Amino acid sequence: MSRSKLAMFGGDPIRTKPFGIHPVTDFADVQSVLSPFVNHCFSGFRAGQEEGGPCVQKFEKIMQDLVRSKHSIAFDTWSNGLFAILLALGVRPGDEVILPAYTMTACASSVLACGAVPVFADISEKNYCIDHEDIKNKLSPRTKVVMVVHIFGMPADMDRIKSVVEDYNSNIFIMEDVAQAPLASYKDKYCGMIGDVGGYSFTESKHVMSCEGGIAVTNNDLISNGLKYVRNHGEVNSLPNCSMPFADNMIVKDNVGFNFRLTELSAALGCSQLSKLEKEIKTRRSFAKFIDSNLVGIDCLSTVDVDYDFEHSYYCYTLKWEHESISRNKFSEALAEEGIVFRNGYCQPIYKQHIYHDYLHWALKDRRKEVNYEDLPMTEEIDSQLLVNLDIRSPNTMEDMEDVVNGIHKVVENLGDLE
Repeated sequence: MSRSKLAMFGGDPIRTKPFGIHPVTDFADVQSVLSPFVNHCFSGFRAGQEEGGPCVQKFEKIMQDLVRSKHSIAFDTWSNGLFAILLALGVRPGDEVILPAYTMTACASSVLACGAVPVFADISEKNYCIDHEDIKNKLSPRTKVVMVVHIFGMPADMDRIKSVVEDYNSNIFIMEDVAQAPLASYKDKYCGMIGDVGGYSFTESKHVMSCEGGIAVTNNDLISNGLKYVRNHGEVNSLPNCSMPFADNMIVKDNVGFNFRLTELSAALGCSQLSKLEKEIKTRRSFAKFIDSNLVGIDCLSTVDVDYDFEHSYYCYTLKWEHESISRNKFSEALAEEGIVFRNGYCQPIYKQHIYHDYLHWALKDRRKEVNYEDLPMTEEIDSQLLVNLDIRSPNTMEDMEDVVNGIHKVVENLGDLE
């Protein structure tokens, strides 16, 4: 196929058919979802049984075995899982939680839900995750937790993050949001198992799904007990190896419990889907390796560049656009006309939301002048340069990835037409 004329100027596009629809489901998923009907158990959380039904417990066990954690606790949504973790760690009004400025809004809203203050740290230009140097700038006597987000499937620099936090105060908790990075690893350790507690999302946009849902993992007994307390109305008196009063087995004693329980239907689907996770990640890694190898030498495009060993799990494929005269928007527009879609950036930096400025959330009203919600230069820069592709996943094929590569090359070879 000739690449000589861009589709936006009347040439033939590289691709006209749509990419495959994710998530991928099959008959095994359907069969698995029937099990709650066979068991006649749809919640499984009831008096005398506070750990959920057989599907919830199986779902937790599969995840526990995958990442080799001591504990695994399922939630109805990962947003509620984040909230539950913060409560279990003892986050209270007036406390501060440091988190990256460039992530999904639920990370910050879970902090506000505790009445605590989100303190946004800048991100690293090398991996787009929270920058350990800016964590150092944001630590204070009020800091209770540092939330690390392994964004896009890319592991953050955990050793440097842990060193900075522990040098300041070893009592500060480190939690990992691994929603986009299941089975990603940092120096041969799975993300989510490096800090005090971590967890995964199973909403339908993720690698595998349970419709909605999330699972927290930890090796800490007290954190695990606190999470079980929060997710089930505080009704935990029948949990094994925990005599009353149960509060003696948690980090904090005065929490309130909620209904954050995963249903048996969702857990049944999650069990079936989790069996596909390793294959899905292998597929995504092969796609990314192919694209990377075919973009070598294109100076205006770059990807992550770090000095530590890691395994990416590719929630999406990202490129950074740097060109003196042609805007990122113009480049992505030309790609879209070729049938190849790269989004401009990921999401609006959280601190730009109105609740941090004009219409302050109640948790911030007495603290707004103390917290900097403006000066985050690398977040601004990366947000203006990042290109995000979501098609690097099943059910797409290597032939589809060839179209991605050919589309990029075609536009790059004709950049002069975009000036």
